[in-house]
Amino acid sequence: MFGLRLPCHLRTKLFPLTTAGIGIALLAGCPAGDRASSTLRVLHAFGGTDGAWPRGSLIAAGGFLYGGTTVGGDANSGTVFRVRPDGTGFQTLYSFTAGSDNRLGNQPHHNSLLLIGDALVGAARQGGNTDNDADEGAQRDGNGTIFRIETSGSGYTVLQKFDGGERSPATPHSPPQISPDGRMLYGMSAGGGKHRHGTLYEMRVDGTGFRILHDFEKSRGKEPHGTVVFDGPGTLLGMTRLGGTLSDGSEGAGVIFRYDLMTGAYKVLHVFAKNASDNGDTNDHGFLSPAGGYYYATTELGGKYGQGVLFRLRADGSDFSIVHSFGAAGDGKKPFGSLVQVGEWFYGTTTVGGDHDDGTLFRLRPSDLRYERLASFDRATTGAFPEDNIIPSGNGSTLYGLTQAGGANDPKVVKKYGTVFAVTVSR
Repeated sequence: MFGLRLPCHLRTKLFPLTTAGIGIALLAGCPAGDRASSTLRVLHAFGGTDGAWPRGSLIAAGGFLYGGTTVGGDANSGTVFRVRPDGTGFQTLYSFTAGSDNRLGNQPHHNSLLLIGDALVGAARQGGNTDNDADEGAQRDGNGTIFRIETSGSGYTVLQKFDGGERSPATPHSPPQISPDGRMLYGMSAGGGKHRHGTLYEMRVDGTGFRILHDFEKSRGKEPHGTVVFDGPGTLLGMTRLGGTLSDGSEGAGVIFRYDLMTGAYKVLHVFAKNASDNGDTNDHGFLSPAGGYYYATTELGGKYGQGVLFRLRADGSDFSIVHSFGAAGDGKKPFGSLVQVGEWFYGTTTVGGDHDDGTLFRLRPSDLRYERLASFDRATTGAFPEDNIIPSGNGSTLYGLTQAGGANDPKVVKKYGTVFAVTVSR
């Protein structure tokens, strides 16, 4: 049995689980020495009317796994759903309405929903705005919302809607995260703000008190898609997808930054570089995960094979190093999501690569930097292209996640249906 330790923004009401169903045994792609085995199985295969293109993560609460899909549902504009960890009881809780100016938002995208009490808080990437008092130059056809919905599926409420002007975010790809004292929410948007390159914002958990803390701009990082984490109660760490300035003056491929909530100081800790063999390139929508005095994360590109890296650095930006380059024969490629620690291991997924080029599940042990490929996805059966984070069961023995395509209803990955999957890992 694994012990369980998660980053603070993923700590929630996890539960002991047992899983059932037909499993597909997969051999681990491990280095010589101790080997792990894993069993990958499908809990639910999406079919369009119940959701499609699930690009986010799951969250566990009250005996269910909750998640969202980007499209599908009643209006083909995304859904919020839940399913039990044995694959039974699947239910579409909410279907987002169509249209870019629907006031409610649609197309939720990345990372997990945020559990606050008995409600879920999430981000819709589009829709929401119909105000006539939007900033001059704003895109008045809607630039996303932050929403709240009860775990029962009732009470859908918009906490904030964005217009994309100079004083408003636009296109939030991930939901905000809650402060250690439970009073405030902190999040990022990929667009909007003074430079139209994204924002770092805060608001109270009820949606009031909204304000922009930082306007991202090209030279110091722009267009963040992911989430922030707390390095202590008064400091945020995060990453941007693009921008930054390298030592030679050229534009970077995203940055790692630090933001002081007390002083408002924004500092670039590390700049990624395009097509760099000794650096990462483009963190798409992840977060930083702490272990042993370092923070760990992935980039989609860069590294020895140009297919992404797993890296670590100190909280002050020092001691950056690549601990694994993806892309060797049989390995995964292009990790989009983040790392979640379960016991002594970090677990994550790659979007492509592996035995079928449909993505992999891997793990890394930070104590000795041992890397193991655990499973390969197969589009026709288990789904393809897992893009976000896995979550563990209460005892850490089973991992849960989403693929954004494939499965029984999309065996040729042409419909972007996807699956909810479970993986049991044993030593």
